[in-house]
Amino acid sequence: MLNDIKTKGIIQWLKLYRHILQQNNLQELYRAEAETMNTMERLGDWERWDLTRFLIDNLGLPRVLNNLDKIPSYFLSEDGGQDIKKVNIPTHILSIGRSAFNKCPIEFINLGEVKSIRTRAFEDCNIKSIMIPETVETIYPRAFRNNPLTHVYFDKDCEAHIRENIFEECLIQEIKCNQVIKRQLPDYLQEKVILI
Repeated sequence: MLNDIKTKGIIQWLKLYRHILQQNNLQELYRAEAETMNTMERLGDWERWDLTRFLIDNLGLPRVLNNLDKIPSYFLSEDGGQDIKKVNIPTHILSIGRSAFNKCPIEFINLGEVKSIRTRAFEDCNIKSIMIPETVETIYPRAFRNNPLTHVYFDKDCEAHIRENIFEECLIQEIKCNQVIKRQLPDYLQEKVILI
């Protein structure tokens, strides 16, 4: 996987990072983690994906998430998160990027205090129910497309702007929400709504 990274400097940096991990030097590890997050911002999508997978394999998802201020596009999309079933988004993360968890077998997601969920962020996952917190301001198209999603709960104070087809090809049985959210849902979901 790391051979796919094109930038020679990044490969050298990853070797150094692996050495730091093996030495278990916490001070150096924290410095390297901060440098990692800066490096991720400069990489293309596929190089970022490789680096993310490397970090998760070596540090674990919670530690990687704690060092991000947003979840970038294509964070673990496609085959990057095949072993990830549960995701707790830390409260300091306010944005989940496009296709961030696309095709991950996630069954549970805690959105923390996220404000923005971009297009296809959780498309083709395995989420069966979800709670949308009041902090969410925008949910972009197809954010939860093609999940076995049956129950959706919006916080009673949530006034998010919902784009079209966020629950396309889901198995929705019930959506608990307020009137603001209900007005934005497509006709085929109106009969599934329970107002709170």
